[in-house]
Amino acid sequence: MTMTDEPDRPSPEQTLAPADMAFAIAVGIPPRAFSEQATRENAAYERWSAEVIEEEMRGWPSVEDVAVRLGVHPSAVRRLVDGEDLRSAAVDKVTVIPPWQLTDRGQLLPGLRAVLAAMPGDYGPYETQNVMTTPVEELDGKSPARALEQGHPVPAIVDWITWLGAGS
Repeated sequence: MTMTDEPDRPSPEQTLAPADMAFAIAVGIPPRAFSEQATRENAAYERWSAEVIEEEMRGWPSVEDVAVRLGVHPSAVRRLVDGEDLRSAAVDKVTVIPPWQLTDRGQLLPGLRAVLAAMPGDYGPYETQNVMTTPVEELDGKSPARALEQGHPVPAIVDWITWLGAGS
């Protein structure tokens, strides 16, 4: 798909009420941000971003790979996914597992069920992966996943995730 093959999208003028657009401009968003060109550029960026995310997810382990690491049958991993005890994604009709959920010792991350339950409802597997693998100042520069693996209290991480979700 090229920039000229854009799906039909409403322009900002069609989606924003005049008062909302006036407010956005009044607080410093330049009027050109609401142009048709900006709408096309944004759509192109969204497509590119989705392609980058999908490519990264292709590198995540499959259900079968995770089963080998955990020393269980793939059906056990599928039950964890079905029970929402393990986050997954579908890429090219293959179920993949965000790798942060497994420790370096080939076990499920301590507190995984509680962490997944605390994640904001609109966070998909990729956003959850980013939250759990990004170093956090409050955790002495460790990511939440690394902190849990090293014995950080699960309730403290869950509280942090809950706080994070309250801001989204």
